[in-house]
Amino acid sequence: MSAGAGVTPSHDALLLVPLVIFAAYLVFGITGFGASPITIPVLVHVLPLAFVLPLAALLDLGSALALGFHTRRQADTRELLTLVPFTLLGLTRASRCSSACRATRPSWRSACSCASMRST
Repeated sequence: MSAGAGVTPSHDALLLVPLVIFAAYLVFGITGFGASPITIPVLVHVLPLAFVLPLAALLDLGSALALGFHTRRQADTRELLTLVPFTLLGLTRASRCSSACRATRPSWRSACSCASMRST
């Protein structure tokens, strides 16, 4: 059963959360992919989506920072110098479009169509 806003999940559900996260990051450690595609769909059944998405984002950020710190000497800095400006440009454009769409259309489905209409 999905926990809605203001509903406290059971103790059994809260025991499931660390197991799901461990399994997801075990798969990620083995394959290099799969933490969020495993974590989010499973945890949404026991926790609200508004809590699961930021949790997954923070877990992925922590994982990326730890991996980046651990392998920083192996990074190709010339490639990073090419990637960073375009990444920042894409983030600011997406943020601006998202804000504009949210102001005019509150539904997430409308925001997706708003973004696709603005890009044409």
